[in-house]
Amino acid sequence: MWRNAPAEEKKPYLDSIEANRTENARVNEAWKEAAAEWDQRSLEVKDRWCTENPFDAWVVPSSLDE
Repeated sequence: MWRNAPAEEKKPYLDSIEANRTENARVNEAWKEAAAEWDQRSLEVKDRWCTENPFDAWVVPSSLDE
């Protein structure tokens, strides 16, 4: 049925598909940028935490030292 439908009947559906694809591409790109920013900021937080709490300064509680 779809294959035999005239172009003017298909046009609203094809336009809707194209609009959805464009919007999905825009949203996906925005998500990728936000995820990359999140990753970068999480590394900054991790680096700051590691600087403030160096591994060498960790003390094993005496109850675990046995």
